[in-house]
Amino acid sequence: ITQEYFNATFSFFRHSFPYDYTSPFYFILTLILTVLLVQFCSNSIIIVDGLFGWFVYNISAHLQIMRLKLEQLLQLHVEDPNFNRDFVAFVNYHREIIDLTLELDAVYAPIIFLEVTSSSLPICFFAYQLSYLSDPANVPFICLLLSSIVLQLMIYCFGGEKVKNEVHT
Repeated sequence: ITQEYFNATFSFFRHSFPYDYTSPFYFILTLILTVLLVQFCSNSIIIVDGLFGWFVYNISAHLQIMRLKLEQLLQLHVEDPNFNRDFVAFVNYHREIIDLTLELDAVYAPIIFLEVTSSSLPICFFAYQLSYLSDPANVPFICLLLSSIVLQLMIYCFGGEKVKNEVHT
């Protein structure tokens, strides 16, 4: 492999490592470490977003159950001996749902903040690159990256909207 061919083919490695990555051993080592890092990052993102989805659906299901319990409670008369017991159970269940949402907020507020702030910079850079495009062959790549960032941000918007809709129905 000539240096010119290597730089043209693997230009994403240029000026990235403090060692000579053109030798076969270091190139393979760098490639393996890069693949492992990308795999670790993608798995971490999938796990965090997946847990967020499960949290949102859990809270949504609890809100639906609470709505059904309220409908059952409204069918009882105040004079019914089970009314006080069911009303106290309903209030306690509502407190548990509030605690669950506060736990979701405590866990995911910093994650969502970092997600939004760290995604804003690449969105700005990609939009700038699209406006001053020198090579039209980069358009699909930039659009794919932009759409993946926006899709990941929409996951959190969808979850918040789902819980908000459950509260207001």
